[in-house]
Amino acid sequence: MDSMQGIVGVRPYIPITQKFQHFQTKLKQRLSLSLSLALPNIFAVQAYDTLWALAMAVEKVNRSTIPGSATKSELRDAIVKTKFEGISGDFFLVDGELKRPTFEVFNVVAEKETIIGNWIEGVLFSIKSISRPIWPGHTTDPPWINLTIGIPVNGFPEFVNANIIHPQKSTGFCIDVFKSVVEVLDIPIRYTFVPFVDKNGKSNGSYDDLLRQIDMQKFDVIVGDITIVANRSELVDFTLPYSESRISVLFPERNEKKDQSMWIFLKPLKWNLWFVSIISFIFTGFVVWLMECRVNTDFGAGPPQQQIGLIFWFSFSTLVFAHRERILNNLSRFLLIIWVFVVLILTQSYTANLSSMLTARRLQPIFPRQNEMRKNEVFVGYQKDSFVRSFLITQLHFAETQLRAYGNPDDFKEALNRGISNGGVAAIFDEIPYIKVFLRRNPSGFRMVGPTYPTGGLGFAFPKGSPLVTYFSRAILNVTEDKVHMNGIENKYLLNENAPPIPDSTDSPLDVRRFGGLFIITIVANSLSLLIYLIQFFLTHELDSTGYVESTFASRLVEMVKLFYRMHFHSSSLQTAQSRVRSVPATPPLITHDHVNLTHNLVDAQSSSSLQQPTHSRVHSVSEIAEATTPDHDNPTEDPHNLGVKNEH
Repeated sequence: MDSMQGIVGVRPYIPITQKFQHFQTKLKQRLSLSLSLALPNIFAVQAYDTLWALAMAVEKVNRSTIPGSATKSELRDAIVKTKFEGISGDFFLVDGELKRPTFEVFNVVAEKETIIGNWIEGVLFSIKSISRPIWPGHTTDPPWINLTIGIPVNGFPEFVNANIIHPQKSTGFCIDVFKSVVEVLDIPIRYTFVPFVDKNGKSNGSYDDLLRQIDMQKFDVIVGDITIVANRSELVDFTLPYSESRISVLFPERNEKKDQSMWIFLKPLKWNLWFVSIISFIFTGFVVWLMECRVNTDFGAGPPQQQIGLIFWFSFSTLVFAHRERILNNLSRFLLIIWVFVVLILTQSYTANLSSMLTARRLQPIFPRQNEMRKNEVFVGYQKDSFVRSFLITQLHFAETQLRAYGNPDDFKEALNRGISNGGVAAIFDEIPYIKVFLRRNPSGFRMVGPTYPTGGLGFAFPKGSPLVTYFSRAILNVTEDKVHMNGIENKYLLNENAPPIPDSTDSPLDVRRFGGLFIITIVANSLSLLIYLIQFFLTHELDSTGYVESTFASRLVEMVKLFYRMHFHSSSLQTAQSRVRSVPATPPLITHDHVNLTHNLVDAQSSSSLQQPTHSRVHSVSEIAEATTPDHDNPTEDPHNLGVKNEH
């Protein structure tokens, strides 16, 4: 009994009722004297009540059927529906099983036991009051759990900064998370940090060696930047991860002041953006020319080849806003406003990206892919005593001769700066939290490049089968879900607010997706302007053309299309557009036979003074006569021959 002082136990609860006392009395009478001194246990009581339930079910079935004819299913249904008050309390089945029993919590004090309370379905209650247990040492304070915590001394001090002289003053991200988890627990815990060092104060082994100390019962818990991986789970039980982690690659970058290629001017834009831009330039120039050629001499004069050149000239001259052609159509003006805005955005973006390529620092990884590093048999690094070494060998298939181990961020930096030609490495493989810490220490000259490889994250290690794993895992969830508290710990150790941000040193060409909205606006503006212009043209000439009113719609549509073609694309139509605007024709008008006779009569009548008249006066008189006799071309619809349409009626 002395060794049981302060013990708290649990046993099934049997209510002391009159039925139970009567059962106990009868049981003592039928048992021998040695057996009658012991109280019946819960199994005897439940067996007694079960036999009563079976007997009651049989009687119930026999009353409803012929005795001896009851089936198994009828008997089973009768047992399930049986309810009565037995010596163990109310007897009834829930889903074919007895209801959950009530447990009695007791405490051993001296040579007696004290009932603390009853426990049923997770609730502690008592009819009178719940008394506090007396723990070993005759105290009401619950006993403390003393834990010896092993902490690593290698790696990044941001995660675990072990103080060998005063271990309880050790700091770091993992240490603060552990302390926060202990504060959340309802279990009183005392812990002592013990650095994993040898007699000389140096690291006593790798992380795997540290985990093996739990099986050797030197440590109760391991707290540190321990990554959860499959082979380690065979040694210890891990809690839920308190920090996510992935493996990535850290590269040095070569610094280039400028690109030496003579085609550098093409690199700011991708080929798809170049292609779409050129098509947009030509299409916009064509639409503007189409709407201006009938009314504007700047667009409508000249042979077809000159008009094609004008389309290209006008559209591409908007790049430098050098177009001088007049715009008379309001639809063309609307379209030109939209297009100038698009050109402005494109040119400014092109200029900015080209300037960055020519003047900004260019940082590029030397070996951007791990396949190239493996094939070229270059050296790569990893953090000393980390599981990354086995990962590189088993998963990424690097040769052991290619691997170099480094212990801290300064070693990382030195190895990367030396490079493969001077005894360094081409890249460092490590977990992302460590790489982020390194990049915040060294924000320039290095870059983290994917792909990333998932891991189990960081967790605390306990002995196999330890009941504390469940409690710590639940507490870790409570701590990590408090984002304000977790962000405070991360900002304290993992983030450097004074360090400049990690630069994005890539000058990627611009693609068409970034300007998709601008080109959609351009297409809509061109299509809308062209549609309105065509509707205006067909409506106007539909009203003016009365020679084929009685024709079918299809034939009228064909004639209208022919008319549209002759008035916009026929060479004679393009040349006559100039005569509708200028007061003096660009070429002498056609002189008919009547014009010649009239001219001779005028010359004979003024023969006496013809020698005294200036040459330009005589030419001007002929021009005036020719212009007076030339048909009116201002309205081409008045003459069917000018429209190119014959009146078949």
